Amino acid sequence: MTDIASISKLLAIAEKAIEVRDREAARKEARENLNAAYERWKDNHGIEHVETDSAAWNMMMDATEIEYALFANAQTAEKNAKRRLATAIRRYRND
Repeated sequence: MTDIASISKLLAIAEKAIEVRDREAARKEARENLNAAYERWKDNHGIEHVETDSAAWNMMMDATEIEYALFANAQTAEKNAKRRLATAIRRYRND
C-alpha cells in the first residue's frame, strides 16, 4: 500500500472514530432525556414506581413516545457509526 493510500485510510478511520464518539454522546443524551421524561411523568402523576405492563406503564409510554423514538434513533445511529468504523479498520488491515 502506498503511503498516500495508507494515510487516506487512517484518516478515514480517525473520522469514523470521531463520528462514533459523537453518536455515543448523542445516544447518552437521548437516554438522559428519556429518563427525565419518565421522571417528569411520574412526578406529574404522583407515582413513585411504575410496574411494567401496567395501565400506568402504558400511559407513561404513550406520553414519552417522542423521547423514546429519539433515543431509538440515536441508538441506531451509534450502531451504524460503529459498523462504519469497523469497516474502515478492516479495509486498512486488508491492504
